[in-house]
Amino acid sequence: MLYARRKRLIEVAEREAAGESFWTDDLSDATRARLLYAVKDLAEGTTYTHYSFDLIEYARDRVLRDEGLVNLAGKSDPELDMGICIAECDVDLVWSVLEAVHFVAAIAASKPLSGVVNDTRETLRTRLPHFVATIKTVLRESRVSHDLIDGRFVPLESLELHEEVVVPAITLLGSNPDYEAVEKAYRTALEEIHGGKPDDAITDAGTALQEALKLLGCEGNRLGPLIKSARKRGLFASHDSPLVDGTLSAMEWVSADRSTKGDAHNTQEATREDAWLTVHVVGALILRLLRGSPRAVD
Repeated sequence: MLYARRKRLIEVAEREAAGESFWTDDLSDATRARLLYAVKDLAEGTTYTHYSFDLIEYARDRVLRDEGLVNLAGKSDPELDMGICIAECDVDLVWSVLEAVHFVAAIAASKPLSGVVNDTRETLRTRLPHFVATIKTVLRESRVSHDLIDGRFVPLESLELHEEVVVPAITLLGSNPDYEAVEKAYRTALEEIHGGKPDDAITDAGTALQEALKLLGCEGNRLGPLIKSARKRGLFASHDSPLVDGTLSAMEWVSADRSTKGDAHNTQEATREDAWLTVHVVGALILRLLRGSPRAVD
């Protein structure tokens, strides 16, 4: 890390300590350039005219097919088209491009593919963790309110809550195919927040909690009965009381909030803050419920 970057990060940290916030959903020119350099570093040497594999071309093609486009930024050359897209296109399309690059590289690094020689596979296997770490560093230093987790970009509101709740929850859910329904609902909740739909996010977070409780054998077809069943089954210990006990326990709050603010019963307009609160509480509960052995009442 060179002088100007060190100085800038120190100044940001000092101003944040004084109460100023720098978090943003936008990408500055400098941030876009650093993301582009990360892609170039990953792809360097993986393009061969005498082999059929081209990381940039494969990733670009995946985005084009996903979005129904003929090009990303008006260029026919894959590398130029992707480079201009990262430098200039809408932020959401940039996330898609980077996800596609990660996806194609991860596939090529993990198993034999037509046109991928062993040297390329080993190169990508070595470079991919550095690529992910670089992306995460760029986003954190630029205070971009997104993170790259398991190859997907997810929004974040509070860095501390994100690192302590959202990241562990997604990592846990992605590690077990039995958790697929929970993971899908939880990821959808995060995406709905990013898409400006807090009502849908609250509903999807409630669905994630429902699916987690069902996995643990709780009975009921709605969140309320499932919560009661979880209590009867002794899934919580006494030191879980900050989440369980009180006038309105955290789980019951999610159920009530989903009923009054979720899209299914939209009698009260939900805010982004409402959605984040729900997502963070549900993430914490999912971690409590699905990590390790069930927790008996003591």
